[in-house]
Amino acid sequence: AVMDSASQDNYYAFPYELKLEDQLFKYGVRINLNLIQDRVAGKYPVVVGEVDNHPKVMQLEWPFFPLVTHYANHPITRNLDATLTRFVSSIDTVKAVGIKKTALLFSSSYSHRAAAPVKIDINDLRKKPNPQYFREGSIPMAYLLEGNFTSLYKNRFVPPGMDSVAPLAISGPTKLIVLADGDVARNDVNPRTGQPLALGFDPIVGYTFANQDLLLNMMSFLTEENGLIAARNKEVKIRPLDQVKIKREGTFWQTLNVAIPLVLMILFGIGKAWVRKRKYANFQ
Repeated sequence: AVMDSASQDNYYAFPYELKLEDQLFKYGVRINLNLIQDRVAGKYPVVVGEVDNHPKVMQLEWPFFPLVTHYANHPITRNLDATLTRFVSSIDTVKAVGIKKTALLFSSSYSHRAAAPVKIDINDLRKKPNPQYFREGSIPMAYLLEGNFTSLYKNRFVPPGMDSVAPLAISGPTKLIVLADGDVARNDVNPRTGQPLALGFDPIVGYTFANQDLLLNMMSFLTEENGLIAARNKEVKIRPLDQVKIKREGTFWQTLNVAIPLVLMILFGIGKAWVRKRKYANFQ
């Protein structure tokens, strides 16, 4: 899907024909024909009304831009800040002999799988989200595959005109990472200058997410497992809070934190006055 068409009526997202489905299936994973919708998501500006004949614009969470804050306990994802994704699909595993599969990235607990074709309508942001819709829990978005991979072309005939030498049937020890969103590695472009922005920088909120750190960690793990990645993971970052819980319970906890100290002070004052009165009431 493209955001330029998200404001059009009856706009639908369809799967890309990448011609990789058979190969990835042979290696042990399947990128599903769906899009993940997540309440913990990046923001997008939407016109929600008018003030003094000027459009009122608000930045609202766009469920098709999931923010990844749920990671596996793995050197690739250790100590990472949130990663911004756009129109990402879910990944399932299938049987592949000799392949170890490790899920690396997950959506939040407030997610939903929308099967293709998926209706994309930015006007839905003006509606209050239904909590019952986002109940599928954490959904895998990326997998690390490790082992000896069986070639997709094993036991196939050599095409006419090609050398009769049979292709390699099984690889040596190999590692492969499958991530169901190419936008993780895409730089936004400054519309005024035409220059690319920093990888992971979201100009809408003015924040740089951990997309670059994630990709560097992936490359370091694939090429030098115990080298640069170990040094990079010494930095500890604060994970973002659960925005859904903040919206649902924020007022309650704010009121509680303000009210309890006031109540305790009032009770302390009443108790102290009672003790003083009891002690000195009969004093001659």
